[in-house]
Amino acid sequence: MMEIRIETDLDAVLPERIEFNYDELSVKIDERLEAYGGKSETNDSNYQNRKEDRARLNKLSTMLNNERKEVKKRLLAPMENKGNDELSFSKQIDDLIGKIAMVVGEIDEGIKMYEGAKREAKRKEIQRYVDDISDSDCMKSHLIAFTDEQFARKNNAWQNITCEMDQIKSELDAELKRCAEAVETIGIITENDSAFVKSIVMDSLVKGGYSIQEANSALVKYREIEKSNRENEERKEKEKERQMSERLQVEPIGENGAHPSEIYCCTMKMCGTLKAFENLKQYIEMNGDITYEVVEPMKEVE
Repeated sequence: MMEIRIETDLDAVLPERIEFNYDELSVKIDERLEAYGGKSETNDSNYQNRKEDRARLNKLSTMLNNERKEVKKRLLAPMENKGNDELSFSKQIDDLIGKIAMVVGEIDEGIKMYEGAKREAKRKEIQRYVDDISDSDCMKSHLIAFTDEQFARKNNAWQNITCEMDQIKSELDAELKRCAEAVETIGIITENDSAFVKSIVMDSLVKGGYSIQEANSALVKYREIEKSNRENEERKEKEKERQMSERLQVEPIGENGAHPSEIYCCTMKMCGTLKAFENLKQYIEMNGDITYEVVEPMKEVE
């Protein structure tokens, strides 16, 4: 270990403290403060005296500050005086500190390279373990998607030289188990949902760090969307049937507009698109009170 030896006679020549007439000056300044402490205002009779006192006090303040600077300069003179090597004590210290910084920089660079290599080796070892465990358990590829995020979040912890591989493997095992259980749980609760909802919810699970709560929020949201879509379709279908019923409605026959219970028959000629005839056929078949027969084959109207 290098030793610092400083040879100087500072202890012999420097006083323990610097004395001056502090008490005397303090008393006189207090007297001025007492005289000008807001008890009297400046007027014609005291204006000149006050200006002179102000000048004297400002001069005294400047003298005190200059004395302090001079004493400080004399005390610090040994720090700045040059030696035989044309460097002052202060410059010599700066020179040595600079050289030390260069040596430390070289050492630091080597340590960083070593630690970087160790961290990269640790990262590869972790990745190999993740690959091996996913293969052995036949896990789907998205089950290990969390590892990129984990490497980002735990980079300083997992890849630290002092972090043992057994600890890392234990954390990885627990994380992979958690992910697998989350996928299984979501698979069960979405068993009766559409393929679209299942895909959306599983995607939310993966992006949310395999949080079941995140996935369940997406499930509730998209179930509501599908329910709303179904209700809209049902409303449209009912409206379509209502409109078809109105188009096919026949004026009541019989006295006072009431339908008699007897069966009636009529012959009608209709023109329309094939789609319209298909809808009409569907409607008639849904209504058990009406039967029909084709009298003349359908042909295209020229």
